[in-house]
Order: sequence, then structure tokens, then C-alpha cells
Amino acid sequence: MRRGSITVFMSLSMMLVMSLFFTLAEGVHQKLLSNEKILLAVRTTENMEAMYNKILWEQFHILGVDAGFGKDDGTVVRFQNKAEGYLLDAIRTEGIDFSRFQDATLEVSNYAFLTDQDAAGFVQEAANQVKYLVTESLVEEWTSQYQQIASDSEVTDSVDDLIEEGQQASEELKNSSETSSAKETSSARETSSVKGTSSEAGIVGASAGKRCGFLLTESTKEENTEDSNEQETESNKYEGEENPLEVIDSLMEDGILSIALPEGFEVSDQALTVESGERVSGRTLNTGNATDVSDASVVEQILLEQYLIETFQSAIVDQGREGLKYEMEYILCGKDSDRANLESTLLRILALREVENLIAIHSDAKKIAEADSYALAITTATATPILYEAVKYGIIAVWALIESVLDLRTLLCGGRIAIVKTPVEWTSELLNFSSYLGTGKKAKESEIGLAYNDYLRILMLFEAKSNLAYRAMDICEIEIRGVEHYENFRMDHVLVKADMKYSFDASPIFFTFVPQLQGKYDGYRMEAENVFSYL
Repeated sequence: MRRGSITVFMSLSMMLVMSLFFTLAEGVHQKLLSNEKILLAVRTTENMEAMYNKILWEQFHILGVDAGFGKDDGTVVRFQNKAEGYLLDAIRTEGIDFSRFQDATLEVSNYAFLTDQDAAGFVQEAANQVKYLVTESLVEEWTSQYQQIASDSEVTDSVDDLIEEGQQASEELKNSSETSSAKETSSARETSSVKGTSSEAGIVGASAGKRCGFLLTESTKEENTEDSNEQETESNKYEGEENPLEVIDSLMEDGILSIALPEGFEVSDQALTVESGERVSGRTLNTGNATDVSDASVVEQILLEQYLIETFQSAIVDQGREGLKYEMEYILCGKDSDRANLESTLLRILALREVENLIAIHSDAKKIAEADSYALAITTATATPILYEAVKYGIIAVWALIESVLDLRTLLCGGRIAIVKTPVEWTSELLNFSSYLGTGKKAKESEIGLAYNDYLRILMLFEAKSNLAYRAMDICEIEIRGVEHYENFRMDHVLVKADMKYSFDASPIFFTFVPQLQGKYDGYRMEAENVFSYL
């Protein structure tokens, strides 16, 4: 047997080489751990994002994780424990793994719920769902429509006010008629009194004429002047006809739903059973502690309206959901029942249509002449022409109201109505006007007019966006709570954003073979951060 030997120098050299090798190997180990911490952080975050409430997504296209996971607990602790449990399961693998951690912890901070900051999260998610479907030109068109209607509403008198003034004048006509049949001596005194009161009504009429008269073009005024003699003759055909100002109240006394619904339209009797103080829009909400969630932008608020129209059912769109059938009307008005919400919505649309129809009448010399003749026939019959102006503009207002009711019927049938109608697009006639309300007759449709949903969009522009968002979340919450195992679901427990800070513990592997480093590196603490967010 041969004997071998090694020199001291060789031994020291080999020790240095091996120490260098194991040190380099530990460096590789550290790099593996560094990569692994990132993978684990991303995987855990994405796993939690995948736990979104599926009903909320499938029915309403909103992403969010129920932080309570079926429990009536709005804190973020349950969410943090759930994520940490998944993380620990991921690092406890079998076999040899040079990138394995011994332990890991997770801290969730800077988190936000769907309802925080005036529902900013809900608005942003809603906007994201439709932003690729809405072009800039379409937004400009919607804005233009809103500006036109808002502008018309500001410069035009209320139809209700004009009708009221006309009714006051009509009442004076009755008083005048009764006075003329009294005894002669009493008649003198009563006539004096009537004249005084009539003068006041005349001032009211003149005032109404002045306020509405700005809508008359110069050409219209000239035509009316030239045709004044013809109007006196034309007024004869209105003699004996019912006074619109006297019968309009009786026609409207049963409410807008009694006259504005098209034939075959059945009003839903559904109502909310959840008290207003228990809804998202009425209760004190659970809040997060995020400081970097931005408020919804103007564009996002406009996109919110489109999202609501496309997602929620209304009087003309039934998506088959339980509960309220007129969800859009509830989002607008916030009433407890479908009937109340539909009535309130139709009254708002009616007010918008009355203004535009009032403008249409004043833009049409023929219609003004008809109103003149009708008013002349009424006032001449009682020998009180001083009330002519008030009666005239009251009749015009009633006519605008009747046409607006026909507009509502067309809108509820899915048709479109021009913003300001031309004579060709006009439907109702002044003679026998009350017959239009007792039938199923509708207004003429317009190819380029506004539909029911367009008016809902315009009405939403008058509402605070937070109110719209919270009422929409009322519907979401009630719908989801009706599903088995989701009875404790709350929209203000839906997490949409959180900062997730991970800490990982690992032990060195190769430093134990390096005598110079033994005891100096007991372990590693590595950290990683990731953002959980649907925004």
C-alpha cells in the first residue's frame, strides 16, 4: 500500500477553495430566496384577488372580495388571516427545496372598501366596465343634450305656474259672469270689485305673456298681428268647448300613472322590505384606512351613468332579477316601491318635456293663433278681455302638458321623442284635447330624438354621483343577500384595494460548511410588498 501526504499549504489552499465554493453557493441560495419571495408575494396576492364575490361580478360586473367571508365582520383581520394561511401552505412543501422559507407573515395596511370616499371605488370600477364602449364624441353628444335641456329649463317658466295663473284668470271669468246676472245696483258695485281683481289678473296675464313672449320670433309676431281679424272668426269654433283650465285638474287628480302609461303597461307592485336605515345609502358604513384612493373624475362620473343604464333594469328593460323591477328609477329617486319610483321618475321627465313642448308651441305661429282664438272665445263670452293674456298662456301650458303626457307613453314603449318638436312631429290638437288622455294614443316617434334611457341619463346629471352609487349598491346588496350562504353580505365589507407587506424567514444552508462564518448568520429576514387592487 502506498502512503500519501499533503502539505500544509495544500490543505490551507483546499480549505480556502471550499470556503469560496460554499460562500458562492450560499449567494446562489440567497438569490433563489429573493426570487421566491417575489413569486410567493405575487401568487398570494393574486390568489386573494381570485376570491372575488362571484355574484357581484356576474350580475353587476363589480370586482371585490368580501372581507368577512360570509360573516358579519367588516374588519380586515379575516382577510389577512386567510391570505397568511395560504402563504404558509405555499412554503411548506415536501422534499428538498433550496428556495424554501421556514416561516412567513403578512401585514395588510392602507386598505379601502367599495363604499369609501363617496363610493369612489364603485364609480371607478363601473367606469372601467364601459370606458371602451363610450367614445369621446358620444360623451360630447350627451353633454350637449344636457346643456340644451338645462338651459331651456332656466329661461322658460314652469308649466305648472302658467296653468295656475290661467286658472286664477278662469276663476275671475266665473266671478265676472255671476256678477253680470245680479241686480243692477249690486252689479255696479260688484263690477267695480271685479274690475279691480280682474286688473290684477290682467297684470298676471301680461306678466306671463312677457315672460313667455321671448320665445316668439319677429316673424311670428307679425303673422299674429296680420291674422288678428281672422282669429276672431276662428274663435267661433271654440265657443261651447270645455275650458282646458277648468278640467285639467280633474284629469290629473289620480296621478301621472293614471294617464301616462301606454296600453298594456302593468305597473310593478314590488317594494323594498329592508328599512332605509339598514341600506347602504342610509346606514353608517364601515370604512378603510387608505389615503391614496383618488376621487372619481368627471369622466368617470359620466361613465357611471352609462354603466348604470347598461347594468340595471328599468321600466322598459327587465333583466329577470328578483326584488325591485324598476331599479334605475330607484337609483334616481330612492323611494321604497316600484310604483313610487316610477311615478317620481315620470314626473321629472314630464317636467323636462313640458319645457321643450312649450318652446315648440311658441315657435309655431299656427299653434299660437289657435291658442289666441281659444282664449278669445273664452274671454269674449264673459266680456272680460282683460284676462285674455293669462288665459291664453294657461291654455298654451295645458297644451304642452297634454303633448308631454303623450310623449311619456311613447318613451315607455321604447320610442324616441325630438327634444324640440317641429309642427310635423307634433301630435295633439287643442280642440277636444281631453280625449287624448282617455285613450292609448301616443306621441309621434322621432328617429333622432331621445329615448327613455336618454332621459334617465339626463336626470342623473342633476343628481349627486355618490347618491346614485350608494342606491345602486343598495340593489346589489339586497340581491346578493337573497342567495343562500350570502345572508350576511355587506357592500361596505367588500375590499377593493390593500397594501400587502410580506416577511419571510429562512436559514442559511452552505454557511455551515464555512468555519469562518459559523454562528455569524443564524438566518435571513426578507421582505416583499405587493398591492391588492381592482381599481
